[in-house]
Amino acid sequence: MRSWLEEKIQMAWNQKKPWLGKFRIFQKIFVLISSYCRKYYTNYPQKKYRAKAQVIVIGNITVGGTGKTPLTLFLAQKLQEQGVVVGIVSRGYGGISRSYPLEVTKQTPVQECGDEALIYANRAGCPVVVDPDRSRALSYLENKFKPTLILSDDGLQHYKMARDLEIVVLDGQRGLGNGELLPLGPLREEAKRLCEVDMIVSNGPALYMLENTKTPSYVMQMQPLSLRSLSKGIELTVEDFIQRYGDKVWAVAGIGNPVRFFATLSELGFKLRTRVFTDHHKYSIEDLNFAKSEVLIMTEKDAVKCNSFATSDMWYLPVEAVLPEKFLPDLLSMLTEKYKQKQTELF
Repeated sequence: MRSWLEEKIQMAWNQKKPWLGKFRIFQKIFVLISSYCRKYYTNYPQKKYRAKAQVIVIGNITVGGTGKTPLTLFLAQKLQEQGVVVGIVSRGYGGISRSYPLEVTKQTPVQECGDEALIYANRAGCPVVVDPDRSRALSYLENKFKPTLILSDDGLQHYKMARDLEIVVLDGQRGLGNGELLPLGPLREEAKRLCEVDMIVSNGPALYMLENTKTPSYVMQMQPLSLRSLSKGIELTVEDFIQRYGDKVWAVAGIGNPVRFFATLSELGFKLRTRVFTDHHKYSIEDLNFAKSEVLIMTEKDAVKCNSFATSDMWYLPVEAVLPEKFLPDLLSMLTEKYKQKQTELF
């Protein structure tokens, strides 16, 4: 039901259906509330939680997935290679814990921490803390692990949390959609917000134009890795996989833009039958019975929620972000400048 509804809403946004105008009053209410929240913390900066460590927010101004998870992983790994002590905070969307802040490890049940946080715990190589109150997560992370830099997965609109640098991730195919704010379109904030952030990362080549912004922009590509078995813990290259199992597979995706995942598999040589679930869908074995004993390939976000009932026919395709060579030096230069500004403010 939810998947059907989301599809219809997305279609209405794209086609600018006239009946959306009936919800204009709700858009105005949304704008009032979000504007008040931002102005409140702008006018009363002492109300913000300001971490001692530098804080980078990786967020978006649209609803739905854009590619924040692979970018956050990229940053965590590359910055640690530079000798930076990194930590990650997240809301933990899709998970419910009895208590917060929740420190996430590889053994944390995905039902408690959410899919993205568990991926970070598995792959980022640094402490991960989730809490709906990101400021509280920051405080816990700082007190226990003493990082020098904290990555916040999402939280661009969480203005209670002070930040040193903002990176917005946009879907290269969907861009800003119809350009309307919720609920008439996908925007959480007006497009002019892009002029205020430090960096814009487009997940895939941008099929749209960003007007009136001089914000540095970069294109991020997704590099597929080896296919991995959920139950056996083995890895196979695409060539070895096709040689062993053939090229006809079921493909499952419960992410913000499933079309991108399916396109990647097709480009790798697979002939697909597909099944789409809602973003952050909570899987059960019954959801995947349609595939019977046929080979099934899913995303890593889906896989962490299927480990408890995985069969030998279930595989996933992890990806890693690839960015232009200038991206990391530009980021480090910005962080250095922001650090100097922060020290000046403190003293």
